[in-house]
Amino acid sequence: QSQLAQLQSQSQSQLSQVQSQSQGQLAQVQGQLAALKSVEAELSAQNAELHMALEEQSEISAEAEARAEHLATAKGQEEDKVLALLHEVAAMKSQEEELNGLVERLQGDEQKLGAEVTNLHKLERDLSNQVATLATRESGLNSQVSDLDRRRRELESETQRLSRRERE
Repeated sequence: QSQLAQLQSQSQSQLSQVQSQSQGQLAQVQGQLAALKSVEAELSAQNAELHMALEEQSEISAEAEARAEHLATAKGQEEDKVLALLHEVAAMKSQEEELNGLVERLQGDEQKLGAEVTNLHKLERDLSNQVATLATRESGLNSQVSDLDRRRRELESETQRLSRRERE
């Protein structure tokens, strides 16, 4: 009976420990998932800002290019101004290319974060399944403990009956 109580106590202790660890891991993964979603939202906002800046830069470049062409063909305009505007257009195009590269890198980062979020969702599901499995195991162990308790009571009853018979 003492061994049964000890086994029951050890089983409950181990089960509680494993459940506690699984719950801790699940909470940690959920925290990481929330942090990644925050980073993903921030990157999306930065990406949107860069797109707006890129559109503004494209408009400025188009305006500068139109001005340069007009000045190049207009009579009486100084050649130095036209050249300066063409240099400005070239610089703006260079900036536009840099912004395009930055947007592509951000989109790549966003895709990586999306994959990481997917992996964390899978890990969260796996941990939830482990917790459910542990709960099923706990139920089975409780059932076994109940069966052992019932058997112990039966044996005690039988022992008492035999002791009475022996005294008689």
